[in-house]
Amino acid sequence: MFISPFVASPTPVIRRLLTLAELKPGEVFYDLGAGDGGPIILAAQEFGARCVGIELREDLAKRAVRRIRELGLLERVKIINGDLFKISL
Repeated sequence: MFISPFVASPTPVIRRLLTLAELKPGEVFYDLGAGDGGPIILAAQEFGARCVGIELREDLAKRAVRRIRELGLLERVKIINGDLFKISL
């Protein structure tokens, strides 16, 4: 199965997207194809959101979990390593 290469979205773009979405503290933000967790980390840190990221690639999911743990965000941010088409949201 072909998996497209990971390309991180620039932080200013993510921040603008979350601002336009009017994400508020305590709301849940889902990132389908979470990569290394950049958007969900930003959503939790700067917007106070609870976040769920779904990432197919195991290496990226592990990297995201490591970053989330290092930043002390495990209570608010969850990564699921799996196929978003096979996971019940």
